Amino acid sequence: MIRQENLLGIFLIFASIAGNVRAETDHPIEKKAAKKIEISFGNTKLFSARPAQSFTGELSNYIPTRAALFLIESLVRERWSVVAALNIPFSGDMKIEDGELISKIPSPIFCLGGRWSPFKYTMNTRAVVEGQIASLLGRSIGNQNGDIFFPTIGTRIHISKPNGFGMYIGTLFSFRRESLSLIYGVGNRF
Repeated sequence: MIRQENLLGIFLIFASIAGNVRAETDHPIEKKAAKKIEISFGNTKLFSARPAQSFTGELSNYIPTRAALFLIESLVRERWSVVAALNIPFSGDMKIEDGELISKIPSPIFCLGGRWSPFKYTMNTRAVVEGQIASLLGRSIGNQNGDIFFPTIGTRIHISKPNGFGMYIGTLFSFRRESLSLIYGVGNRF
């Protein structure tokens, strides 16, 4: 009987040690490195109409420009990042005049600036919802009338999961070009 108790005790000690070793190798205590870079691809609906046109009803024959949006963000601090964006138009700036479709091809745009997240909420699913505000300096590339620099401000709602996948929707307004854009897309943080 004493031998069986000793064997049972030795077995329990061995099982607990083996269980602890397995638990430590399956779930390392080390903290994962924070994801500092986000690359995202999206779409832009560009409305380059003047505000006066929208009030006078001249937008009834206006078709927005579609464009591809590429964003790269580098997280500087928890709520701050440096942003680079490239916007490449798919279609022209189209209007219908006297039953005829008139299209002007807009130039691609490159922007560089900063982004701030004034609020951040973590959901029960560990997904993070952020309200983000950006201030950028943009430049047209290859415009027929000459390239210009212009300030741009924007805001978006960004939802990301712990594995890095994220999606966003928001708006941008470019001064000097007087254009308003609806932006949306998906990305991944590394």
